[in-house]
Amino acid sequence: QQQQQQQQLRRATEALRTPAVAALRRPHPSIAPSLERLRAALQELEERLASAAACWADHPPLRPVWTEFVAAAAHTAEFGAALLVLEANISAAGRSRLWGQERAGWWRGEVAGATSVAAVASSLTLLDEVGCGWEALQKALEPPAAGKRAPVPSARLGRGGGRFRPRVCEVEFAASRGSPLPLLEWCSESPDGCQLRAIVAGQLVSLQPQLDGSWKSERLSAAPLVDLHGLTPAEAMGRRVTAWYEEEGAEGEPPRDVPYSGHVIDSSGCQSGKRGLSVRFDYALDEAGAQEELYLGNDDDWLYGLHAMKPERGSADATREMESLSGPLVFSLSARPRRWDAVAAARVRQARVRWGL
Repeated sequence: QQQQQQQQLRRATEALRTPAVAALRRPHPSIAPSLERLRAALQELEERLASAAACWADHPPLRPVWTEFVAAAAHTAEFGAALLVLEANISAAGRSRLWGQERAGWWRGEVAGATSVAAVASSLTLLDEVGCGWEALQKALEPPAAGKRAPVPSARLGRGGGRFRPRVCEVEFAASRGSPLPLLEWCSESPDGCQLRAIVAGQLVSLQPQLDGSWKSERLSAAPLVDLHGLTPAEAMGRRVTAWYEEEGAEGEPPRDVPYSGHVIDSSGCQSGKRGLSVRFDYALDEAGAQEELYLGNDDDWLYGLHAMKPERGSADATREMESLSGPLVFSLSARPRRWDAVAAARVRQARVRWGL
């Protein structure tokens, strides 16, 4: 069976890399970051299990063929197929006692029918958390604490040649291999209410909903080095803005943020980062009595529009900070905005309830 899998994967990899097939399989720009994250997560799980000698034990030549196939994968169905092959080649010692025939059969059916990145990711998470029994493996392979006897590992387990590696998230794993993930960052502004803006792999992208429920994606330009909150330099010209500057309060009062409103008079230096957003303020005067002009950069606190009070999270970094806590926003196969972490976690919880865990 392993030899048959090896032959099928080798033929599939050769077919995927032919020019004609590669052109048809080129992923949509909006889904590319999600596929790269899924690839890194799958590679991290496989490398971790292999370091514990918990997979490929029955047929080691299958591993390089599987690795080559995953590197060439560009569709959720291909990642699902790679996940099924990996699960089939996990050793008995690498399987949890909870991973019986009924649960494994249900899981394989879910993977085979997965049509989105989130569905494959949740199946991968379920295999890692429930199917592999990683905590037990890790406990058996970790060096004993001082004064304690080492646990006796299973004869089927082995110690992976001393290369045992603990679990890390896919973002850290990709960075450790010198290929950081091209994560997607939502922008707080768009020129109108008919589109969203995002930064994908350093490119500013416009996303427009369509009548059939899909999303139309258009690459606009490289993201400006001066953060314009989702607008291009041309779109920022003439916009009203409000900037906040900290000023000393009255005697005995703490400093407070004072709003100053104005409009953009020059944005030509934002793309290259030579200059910030040049703003002429309405009521702030310079020493000559003229309207004061200042540059707004990435370290300044400002928003488009007129604001009497500073929002609680008015910083341009608010969106990035939110995503750093909750995980990057990703897209399903149908290119609908969706949070990978939330969807995967919900599916894992449903499976645990189904199984009474």
